[in-house]
Amino acid sequence: MKRIPMIAGIVLAAGIAGAASAETYTCKIQQSGTSGWIPTDVIVSYDPSTGAVVVNDNIIQHYVGSPIPGRLKNKNANRILFAWTVSGIKTESGQYAAGLDYSLNIQTNGQASMSGKPQRYSNKWYGKGTCSKK
Repeated sequence: MKRIPMIAGIVLAAGIAGAASAETYTCKIQQSGTSGWIPTDVIVSYDPSTGAVVVNDNIIQHYVGSPIPGRLKNKNANRILFAWTVSGIKTESGQYAAGLDYSLNIQTNGQASMSGKPQRYSNKWYGKGTCSKK
């Protein structure tokens, strides 16, 4: 798969309009390997009062053009885990995936791990980084 160029952080930040009660996680991720399918910049907006999750990253910007809904998978005293699917991906080289499933695990100390997997394929991608909460 073709490596995806990084979109400027300002584009990502402008893509999510959060409610006053929302928690916003801004993450920098370094992928393991060279697949290009782990986003380098991820922003997750989570509203604990409604449970709403909105995600934006450089892959979403490239293929969708605007933030997409995500979901909260788990939250406890040590971590918060988000998941989302980027649907209907067709690369410039013609490869197609019905969806790319992602999860982002953020520890209370700001350390983060991320994984991704194309639906109907056995590939898996990983990355690690840090997130700050606002």
